[in-house]
Amino acid sequence: MASRLKTTALLSFFVALTPAMAFGGTSPASSDDGFLFSVHGGTLGLGVTAGYRFAERFALRGTYNRFDFDFSKTKSGNEYDGDLGLESFGLMFDLHPFNNGFRMTAGAYGNDNALGATAEASALDVGGNTYSGVLNANLGFKDLAPYFGIGWSGGFGKSGLSLTVDAGALV
Repeated sequence: MASRLKTTALLSFFVALTPAMAFGGTSPASSDDGFLFSVHGGTLGLGVTAGYRFAERFALRGTYNRFDFDFSKTKSGNEYDGDLGLESFGLMFDLHPFNNGFRMTAGAYGNDNALGATAEASALDVGGNTYSGVLNANLGFKDLAPYFGIGWSGGFGKSGLSLTVDAGALV
């Protein structure tokens, strides 16, 4: 998949700049300092996050995301195939300026995200002209991208399920 890791404007804009909404369960230790673990879903796929909150206002988190989707369809004798492969890992530093669930985040993500598509037409009519052939497209991302975001985690310092929301951008 490394050969498909070329930066492209359309897919980079859609996936990397779309706010990532992550909902999950967090189970840190019983004080404000402690370990956390969550499962989540967002624009980068499904994933897991593990981290440690220390010194009341700071946390360090690592995350791994993955999602695969393959598409194949034949319409009017023309074949269309697509492959979306999302895989990323990140390391983030959180600052909780108000010593509550709100956080500001900076970090970096390693990307192995890519989209491939193939259209094979035997008789495609466009504007009264008939075309045939194969069209291939591959879109990808930078290998390493800085991340900046804000978020909120309910339930820090408590065991059990909580709601976590993140909005950010890979730049």
